[in-house]
This record gives sequence, structure tokens and C-alpha cells, in this order.
Amino acid sequence: MRVRFLQSSVRKGNVKEAHYPRHFNERSIPQIHFMPSRKKIDDSELKGTALLKETNRRIRQAMTYWKAHRNKATRRERDRALSLYERMSKEEKDKVPQDLRVWLRYRSEKYFGEGRTKPGKK
Repeated sequence: MRVRFLQSSVRKGNVKEAHYPRHFNERSIPQIHFMPSRKKIDDSELKGTALLKETNRRIRQAMTYWKAHRNKATRRERDRALSLYERMSKEEKDKVPQDLRVWLRYRSEKYFGEGRTKPGKK
């Protein structure tokens, strides 16, 4: 790791004064703190506003993939978003922004739904 390399160089006196000031020592080396990995949320545990937020996030992610022409990723995120959307009540479905609902139900159905034409082989 780069920080450890610098620390060992400082201890041995191999630090060039042109790059580092004279008062440079181990304490002035920046320490690297690693963030713990994000905990994966099980979709079956989501309820209420958490379910709504996750559904909206997945629809937006699918739209982003679609605009980038990443069809396989789009299909995967769309299926996940659709499964969450179908679990929602009527009142919760109304809280999903209309542009996201339209994309999920109609526009994406045309390209990724059951009745779509299968992709050709190259």
C-alpha cells in the first residue's frame, strides 16, 4: 500500500527533501480509512416508504441502463423493479412518479415484455 511505503521510507530516511518538508514525519502521513461494504437489503423485508424508495431507485436505474443501451442490465433491473411494484398497494403505487410508472408499465413493456421479439443471434 502506498501509505505504508511512505511510512517505511520516512523511517529509513529515504525521503527527498525536495518533495517533503523537513518537519515531515509519520504523523503527517494521511491515514486511509476504509468504509465497510454496504449491507444488502433483502427485498422481502421492504415495506412502506422503504419499498417506495427502492422501487423508484430501481426504475431509475433501469432507465439509465436503457439509455446507455445495456439491454441485459435493463431487463434485470426492470424485472426487479416490477416485482417490487407489484407488491405495492394501490395507494403506494399512486405515490410513484408518473414518468417512472409510464416507463415501467408501457414503454419498457414494448421492449422487454413477454410479447417482445427475441433478440437475434449474431
